[in-house]
Amino acid sequence: MVNRSVTGNVLFFLLSVIVAAAVSAIAYFGHSTLFSVASTVYFLFTLLSLRARTPAIRAWVTNLLIALPVLVIHSPAHLFHFGETLVSLLSFLSFFLGILAGYFFFILGPSLRLLPAMLLIFINLFFWTVGAHLWFNFVNYGFFRANMDPIPVPAFMFTDASGKPFNDPGLKTRVLVLDFWNTSCPACFHAFPNLEKEYRKYKGDERIRFLSVNVPLKSDTTGQWSRMLAPFHYSFPQVTSTLTTGNDFGVRYYPTVIIIAQNKMVFHGSLDDACKVLPEYLHRQ
Repeated sequence: MVNRSVTGNVLFFLLSVIVAAAVSAIAYFGHSTLFSVASTVYFLFTLLSLRARTPAIRAWVTNLLIALPVLVIHSPAHLFHFGETLVSLLSFLSFFLGILAGYFFFILGPSLRLLPAMLLIFINLFFWTVGAHLWFNFVNYGFFRANMDPIPVPAFMFTDASGKPFNDPGLKTRVLVLDFWNTSCPACFHAFPNLEKEYRKYKGDERIRFLSVNVPLKSDTTGQWSRMLAPFHYSFPQVTSTLTTGNDFGVRYYPTVIIIAQNKMVFHGSLDDACKVLPEYLHRQ
């Protein structure tokens, strides 16, 4: 009996490893998708495993064998690179949310077992619709909402590709869209075509100005930022700043878009979200 039990546990653990690896691969489609898939799959996997287990295998052993591969796959990155992986923390925890929901569904009586299932559905719907976006904003920008209470604009000085100070009297009287980026940010380069699209959309509108603001890294060489942009022939205005400019503006993640209206910072977030609220600020201008 002991040998059968041990063999069964080993085979079940191998199955758990396969399930954990397969579900983890869903991260390719985004953290909101992984959250929903992982919590749902692990709810069903836990419930079916508990029902199929032999009396010789205790429920807590089954739960441990289900959870252990998830911990092995995901824990090292979160332990040693917590800050860098914080955005994926909730999708990591969704595995255990599913395990807990499946376990309580199994042990509760008929009148109560629907509660964990309904709670799981509610959490999934919330995370899929708004929760993932709120968490992404909080981790990367420091705010749950991209729109923010107006705050003073820090002093800043930009220079163009030739090294001359960038002066535009209109910056203080118009809605200003600043796209902060750095040379080691692939996501920044991925977003530039959309920035170009928005710039062309509003080109000629005297109420608004767009600026692509490079925040230099210590490892950057002189003019590196402009040389990296040159092959793409973007038409939006391009400037560089100082090493501390990102911190001065509260930038924690690249790319970050900041909207300045009436000499106050009113938006701090992604380009996609900025495009949604721009008409509102232009209407007030």
